[in-house]
Amino acid sequence: MKKAGIYTAFNREIPLEKRICAIKNAGFDFACLNFEKELAPTETTWENQLKLAQKYTLPIKAVHLTGSYANALWENNSNLAVQSIKDEISNMAKLGIKTGVLHVTWGLVPPSEPSNKALLNFLKITDTAVENNVEIAFENSVSAKHLRFVLDNIDSKNIGFCYDSGHENAFTPNHYFLESYAKRLITMHLHDNDGKNDLHLLPFDTNGTINWQEKMALLNKTKPFETSVILEAENKTEQYEIFLKNAYESALKFNRPIV
Repeated sequence: MKKAGIYTAFNREIPLEKRICAIKNAGFDFACLNFEKELAPTETTWENQLKLAQKYTLPIKAVHLTGSYANALWENNSNLAVQSIKDEISNMAKLGIKTGVLHVTWGLVPPSEPSNKALLNFLKITDTAVENNVEIAFENSVSAKHLRFVLDNIDSKNIGFCYDSGHENAFTPNHYFLESYAKRLITMHLHDNDGKNDLHLLPFDTNGTINWQEKMALLNKTKPFETSVILEAENKTEQYEIFLKNAYESALKFNRPIV
């Protein structure tokens, strides 16, 4: 039986404590937090986010680090972005969190072309992950070539892949990241959409277009999927507690064959 988790990032109009309590009550085994500066709840610090999770005995499996620094890593004036990400990794480690997720690009417009200078920035990030004994999972988003450039040029047990099913479906449907990086998968963001927009629907939503039978066959070849299912879905229409009930049922579907 795979353990089920979900991100706390969405529905930020609801206080974080209420979201965490509801996630626990819905049956989820763990949660993932968002430490992104552009998305972080204004009512609490990183430390307080963890304290709230501990209050409700909800383990934290991963955190999403600030994505808006990502495009700067490919530009000439990148020192501030590199240092900011390094600081976040160090702080994450001090809080006892072992897995961080990081974009290599941000937004719909790709940054500058991959270069050796940019690779040096990612190697500095890698060094910080190694020094702090944590894993950083680079997430697929809009630009496939930037992600591939990083993963194909960095060989470290501390660096791997975060598979985002929704991003692949909406932005890069023909790039087959799971086939390429199954052995480097560290964590996942599972959600669905219409193939055009990043809607963060629940997996198996009737409005989604992902072929989950195919994706499950690929996920089954990865180590993390043996034990965990992690959703990154957003409630748009229902009462939050009802959404989480449906989300938990969606996660349970990954434990059985799709027919």
